[in-house]
Amino acid sequence: MHIQSVIFICFLTILLAYDYFAVLPDIIKIPQFVFQVTFFVLFIISMIIGRDEDDSNSWKWQVFIIVYIVTLMLVFSLLGGKSSVGISFSNTVFWIVLGISLIEIYIEWRKQKSNDQNKHIEL
Repeated sequence: MHIQSVIFICFLTILLAYDYFAVLPDIIKIPQFVFQVTFFVLFIISMIIGRDEDDSNSWKWQVFIIVYIVTLMLVFSLLGGKSSVGISFSNTVFWIVLGISLIEIYIEWRKQKSNDQNKHIEL
């Protein structure tokens, strides 16, 4: 796992924690500007570094991120948190986006499987 992936996961965890537990901003003061700049910098870094990487396993990363986000949402909900922006299991938009993501992952997996079979046939 690359360093930008680890930073992204940490940042995502902090953002979801801030969303689910409204008292955190009172306990830990992090200016909104810092979040915005950090997000922008991470996005730019991922675009620059991620451009040259092999996309053959991108669907695995997507599965990991989905499982991680759903797990965080479950744990934060069990700990008594409630999303202030509406990211929850009762939100219809969440399920639609999740469904679209899973369809995209399935399509990428099928492409990868097809490419792997074609490589074996050529050998």
